[in-house]
Amino acid sequence: MNRYTSNSLDRLERIETRLRLMEQENVLSPYDVVVRRVEPILIASVRGFLPSYWDATPLWMELAEKMSRAGITAAGPYFSIYHATEPQIDTEACVPVAPPAREQSLLKVYELPAVEQMACTIHHGPFTGLINGFTALFQWVNVNGYQVAGPDREIYLRHPSKTDFANDTQAITELQLPVSRVTV
Repeated sequence: MNRYTSNSLDRLERIETRLRLMEQENVLSPYDVVVRRVEPILIASVRGFLPSYWDATPLWMELAEKMSRAGITAAGPYFSIYHATEPQIDTEACVPVAPPAREQSLLKVYELPAVEQMACTIHHGPFTGLINGFTALFQWVNVNGYQVAGPDREIYLRHPSKTDFANDTQAITELQLPVSRVTV
C-alpha cells in the first residue's frame, strides 16, 4: 500500500516548485499557486473592449444597470474574464447568479463551463499590484510544465474601497489561469 496520497504528493510538488522559484529569484514569492478544478457556474455578464485595464468602470456600470433592470441579483463575488489583452482588452464583467436567471435582451446569462485545471493564487492589496500576482502565476506555469489554456480571470473576493480604488491595501483578489500540461 502506498503511504503517499495524491494530496500529499501535490503538496510536495508545490513545495518543490516554491523552492525552485526561490532559487531562481533568490526571494520568497508572496504568491502560493495551486491547481484545482473550477466548477461550472451560472453567470450574468457584459463584454466589451477596453483601451486599458483602468477603464473598466463603464462596463461594470452597464452590468449593474442591466442586472437591476432585469431584476437579477448577484449570488457570489464579481469577477472579470480577460479574453485578449492589449492593444484592445477584450473584457467580460461577470457575476454569478442563481437559477432560474436566464438570458434576456438586456443581459447575457449563461453557464460558464468547468475548468479541470485552473492555476490559482490570491493577491492581497491594491489593484496596482495585480501585475505582480499575474507575473508570479505565469512564472509558476512556465516552471512547472504547464501552458495557458484559456482566458485569465480576476475574482474580487474583497472589493477595494470606492474612495481609494487603486490603492486599497485591504482588497483581496483571486487570480486564475486555465492550464494544461505541456506534452513533449
